[in-house]
Amino acid sequence: MIYPKREGIDPRDWLKQANFPSNWKELDLQRWIADRLRSQGYDLKEGVWMDLPGGGKGQADIVLYYDGKPWQVLEIKKLINREGVLLGTNQARAYTKVLGATEQPLLIGLAPWSEKEYWSGKNAINLSAHNQVGIIYLNEDERWFPSPVPGETVAQTQVERGDNFINQCKPLIYQLINSLLSSCCNLINQGLNKLTWKQKAIAIITLCFISFLLSWSQGSKVFNSFSENTIESNCKCP
Repeated sequence: MIYPKREGIDPRDWLKQANFPSNWKELDLQRWIADRLRSQGYDLKEGVWMDLPGGGKGQADIVLYYDGKPWQVLEIKKLINREGVLLGTNQARAYTKVLGATEQPLLIGLAPWSEKEYWSGKNAINLSAHNQVGIIYLNEDERWFPSPVPGETVAQTQVERGDNFINQCKPLIYQLINSLLSSCCNLINQGLNKLTWKQKAIAIITLCFISFLLSWSQGSKVFNSFSENTIESNCKCP
């Protein structure tokens, strides 16, 4: 059977990027989400117990508070498969009603990596009262991707290494251009008429090479106004 293309990143890659252990549990996911929300300034409590209508007790995984009052219930499931959807949405609605939370509850978890299990969960969402409970797949919502994103970290590192390499090469390139300009300008100051054809050829080749270096340096923004200052200080042509 051919399944539609999924969104986001593979849930197993998400777990690796978030540094989860291989034997991770639902509680690990709950703590990760709670820590993420705390870092964003949310007031919350984990594992909030309550008495349920008709007897028994229930425990909301995460409850967000606003002005000291329950604001939103977050029900965490390891995987949002069919079982997770049916159980999680019922729990989220019940806990929201008991606590008197004003915001729509959320069911949060990872998408199953099995295609059959994944789409079975999707169908369960469509059949359940999903309009009363928001569903968040952590690996499909960019707001919940582990940060920093590895691709960005690698790119930033490569840019930093490139900048460091250029900075390290600056003194050597400065010295090379300065030496070439000094030699060339000395020959020019002696007078072109007094030069042999070999000296003229060397001067022309040197000037072409310097022109190439200066063009490259200006394109890479390494030298800024170095070329003008160097020419003025070395070439005092009559």
